Amino acid sequence: MFFQCSDITEIDLSNFNTSKVNNMIGMFNGCSSLTSLNLSNFDTSKVEKMNVMFCGCKKLSSLNLSSFDTSNVYQMANMFLSCSALTSLNISNFDTSKVQWIYNIFNGCTNLEYINMSNFNENSLIDGKYYEMFKDVPDNIVVCINKTNILNKIYEQIRNKTCYIEDCTDDWKLNQKKFINGTQQCYNNCSETNSYEYNGRCYSKCPSGYFYYDNNIAKCKCELEKCFICPTEALDNKLCTKCNVNYYPMENDLLNIGEYFNCYNETPEGYYLDINNSLYKKCYYRCKTCEINGDDEFHNCLKCNVVYL
Repeated sequence: MFFQCSDITEIDLSNFNTSKVNNMIGMFNGCSSLTSLNLSNFDTSKVEKMNVMFCGCKKLSSLNLSSFDTSNVYQMANMFLSCSALTSLNISNFDTSKVQWIYNIFNGCTNLEYINMSNFNENSLIDGKYYEMFKDVPDNIVVCINKTNILNKIYEQIRNKTCYIEDCTDDWKLNQKKFINGTQQCYNNCSETNSYEYNGRCYSKCPSGYFYYDNNIAKCKCELEKCFICPTEALDNKLCTKCNVNYYPMENDLLNIGEYFNCYNETPEGYYLDINNSLYKKCYYRCKTCEINGDDEFHNCLKCNVVYL
């Protein structure tokens, strides 16, 4: 439909009704100037072919396909071929149980750092139709997989050139992708490189404001006792991004930058400790101290605030 529309930089697809479409082959193929796509309203439940759908979209730096229903798709060959600006691709929602053709799907995605394809299943793939899926992707790309479902055909293509993992929790990228002295590498932990680990990255020397300690694996620990994580730029203000054991932040103590907060090991005045959420929460406004929050009828104060008796 937009095949070889190389001058288009954006497309308004908000009014598209694709509920009856069964073929999306080459839909955006060759849209080399396209910088963004909003496909959130696309109904792909009847689509059977997605070959070369985004092929050659060289300026697309991100692509949200979370709304895609691929349960009836059987062809995905060259789907993301030469999408060289993509750095991350989450297609964990893709149902590939009927897919037969998938060759070259990520070929030429030269800047991809992460792919989450944890729901991929190779059972329907036809011999000769799944080759060179990862050709020309970076050698240290991290691919999140379910190895049980892709062991014979897909797994063999990634195991020698990529980091692959099976833990696809929210921080799977950070946990697996380590950085050694600024150079991207693939390691499960920093001890493999005789380096020190801090906040998911490896350092030959801990950053300023941290010191070495060894707890089975060498790590960098923050100099501030109350902080489990305290970025160097926050040390002067005694701030943390994550509190250490037995220290907790206050619920309204986030700073404007949205990341750094303080940590306390004694209950601040007007607060109580919600241990289940590891957070100091505010008492009812009339309370100086309390055990739980209150309301107009039940204040739950242990001690009244000033001017309240």
